Amino acid sequence: MISCGINTSVYADVKFSTDEINKERGVVMAGKRLGKGEQERMQTTFYVVIVNNLRYAQRIPVGLENILLEFKPETLRNYYHD
Repeated sequence: MISCGINTSVYADVKFSTDEINKERGVVMAGKRLGKGEQERMQTTFYVVIVNNLRYAQRIPVGLENILLEFKPETLRNYYHD
């Protein structure tokens, strides 16, 4: 229930194993491949207008493919713990 709020303690001590991170890369990349269609092109065009041609327009929230495939698991761990 929304009235109870989100139990953030469930996520506070999340462990990011290298194996799980690498498995998730495949899931994210599959999602990116499936999203490459007319609808994504339209959303991207609309997004560029919304962000007024800022850098965000080149970095759609899921991320750049080369970064998703090559980042070190430690980078993700640091992001959530710093």
